[in-house]
Amino acid sequence: MPGLTKDVLERISQYKTQRYGVVVDVFVKVTAAKTKRPSRQNYVTVLWDGHSNTTEHAQLRLVHEKDHPQVLEDYRQAIGG
Repeated sequence: MPGLTKDVLERISQYKTQRYGVVVDVFVKVTAAKTKRPSRQNYVTVLWDGHSNTTEHAQLRLVHEKDHPQVLEDYRQAIGG
């Protein structure tokens, strides 16, 4: 990734593999904002393949597996690749 230091690249290297899982719940999380106006964000609970515990993730950070190739291509084009 352009512009990242060696230290940062080493830190994020453990997260670069593609993971697959099943969405087991969808919910809205309300967070307090500095402007005193609450922010509502969609979240999902995911059971990742090979794991026994679920984790919460912002919905915008996940991609359906059928859309993944196009998302990668769009990202490459956006960064000039």
